[in-house]
Amino acid sequence: MKTNLTKTLLMLSAGTLLASCMGQSSDPMEKYSTLRSGEPTTEQSESQKYVPPVFTSATVPVGSEFADLKLQGTNEVNNANFLEGKEGVLYFKLTAKSPKITKFKMDVADFPISSRPGLIATQYPNVHGLKWTPPMGVIPKGQPSIAFKLKLQATAIETTDANLKGMMQESLIDVVVVRDNTVPVILGKSSLAAGVDEGAAAIKYTIDVEDKASALSPRIPEVRIGRYVYSNTEAFRVDGSNYLKLTDTTRVGSSKTVWRFHFDLKIDELPLDRDRRGIENPQSPAVDVCFHVVIDSVIGTQSVQEQVCYKARYAAQPPVIQWENDALKEIKAGAPTVIKFKVASGNSLGQVSIKNMASQIASLTGKKDLICSPESANNLSLQLCELTWSPTCLKAPLTKKVSLKVDSATGKKVKSETFTREFVVVPDETNCPAPAPKPAAAAKPVAKPKAEAKASIEAAKPTAQLSTETGAAQ
Repeated sequence: MKTNLTKTLLMLSAGTLLASCMGQSSDPMEKYSTLRSGEPTTEQSESQKYVPPVFTSATVPVGSEFADLKLQGTNEVNNANFLEGKEGVLYFKLTAKSPKITKFKMDVADFPISSRPGLIATQYPNVHGLKWTPPMGVIPKGQPSIAFKLKLQATAIETTDANLKGMMQESLIDVVVVRDNTVPVILGKSSLAAGVDEGAAAIKYTIDVEDKASALSPRIPEVRIGRYVYSNTEAFRVDGSNYLKLTDTTRVGSSKTVWRFHFDLKIDELPLDRDRRGIENPQSPAVDVCFHVVIDSVIGTQSVQEQVCYKARYAAQPPVIQWENDALKEIKAGAPTVIKFKVASGNSLGQVSIKNMASQIASLTGKKDLICSPESANNLSLQLCELTWSPTCLKAPLTKKVSLKVDSATGKKVKSETFTREFVVVPDETNCPAPAPKPAAAAKPVAKPKAEAKASIEAAKPTAQLSTETGAAQ
């Protein structure tokens, strides 16, 4: 048709040219000298196009709006799977890309075995079903499954463009037959009730599962450790999926279907705990850690997801104190008393210390001295301390408090605690004897009035003079 149309147009153009050039001396082709012949093209008209691909392998996600495969049944986690010896239906949706195609005819064009799925209609537009009961024994011995290629043929039987009618599209779908649709079960996990310490050596963690489909399979089930996603509407929990490392997978005993997954659980560094407002709390001694566990069967089914949570303690733990003599309540004044105690980190990873010891005991009266030393050169998490205190002598009992701030550090994390103990300082006559009484002072003569003293002096003078004179007369 296109060729005939082109010939007609050329004849009309030629006739027009001839008529216009009659009686003229100019070149009749001069005004068309700029025209060039068209380049060949591969573009097709709509009538030359095939029906677009509308099927895809059932194991490949479908992203377009005109091809979508859905599976109905108990085995929903496995695309296009059928169970050996059991009837099943695979539903799929077929939508034409061209709106001019209004109806398809579907046929199973090819299947490698004589027993083949059959097409069934549904009440939903463009939705079709493949119904099939795989025969027993179709799966070779020793294999958990077998896959077949099913060829579907779609033919456009009703269109608004006659040129599209009868167009066909053939597509392949992977059809898998499995022995069963059992899902793996998580039988047990190692207990983490004792918690895990940040920075400590790796601990062994195991997960036991049963996958019945693995009895005759050369494959083994797989474990997936999923992330925990924290929501700020709940108590803060750390995602612990990165702290686990799978090291081995073994069968449990003589069982062919029970497996044990071995992990190393090690926490190198924990983020700080937070409150419900998302504000970090550096004083928190521990934080909750969670992760998810899912088991994949050898036939592709999945276990129920389980969440595992445990308490993780920060490497820097609040320090503790232990007094050697809890019964000591009173301290005698004037005599040295040695108060022994131990300070320790909350775990063996920390380094405990008491800073500025002299200033911390400065409020104590009398003579005092505090010394501390590690239990050993290799253990800085424990220190042995002695406070030697000789209170000032006093006349009445006096209550004094000993307050000590202790630090426990691990790396850059530091936890501090202030410990206070109360003592009563009591007088002691042995150490603080009463002072000896002072001797009485000699009585002083009573001073005479000046007039009387003068009179006495004058009275004494004549007597002396008389004596002198008498002596002179002689």
